[in-house]
Amino acid sequence: MKKKRILIVDDDKDLCFAISSFLTINNFDVFLAGNGFDALNIVADFINKNIHLDLLITDIHIPQLNGLELTKKILESNKNLPVLLITADPDMEKEVYSLNGELIDILIKPFCVETLLFCINKLLVKKCQSLKLEKNVNNLEAF
Repeated sequence: MKKKRILIVDDDKDLCFAISSFLTINNFDVFLAGNGFDALNIVADFINKNIHLDLLITDIHIPQLNGLELTKKILESNKNLPVLLITADPDMEKEVYSLNGELIDILIKPFCVETLLFCINKLLVKKCQSLKLEKNVNNLEAF
């Protein structure tokens, strides 16, 4: 089975390292960015090289381009990309859910790695279901 590719965006290097280590052990390919602009460059590079990104995990409060702005920009060109926004501010939930994406979720810091893994798997399953539904609709439209 192909490893899922996850981009983690956070300016907290210790947290990035901890999450990256945990996800690598759990058979994910992990890529890191410390700010929103670096994340956009990584995504653009993936697109140019025809590399598929499976999930974006971003802190909301990151330098140069916050996590909400980053998510909006990335979803313009990749509407089926699941996004997990992480924050220490529980009041951000309304803003996150205002993005109106069924493939968007929020995780409040501090969190345990088991909860992180649960959220990742939930988003990846939702994406798979969404793509299957889209394919079925397209097949029905072909009749």
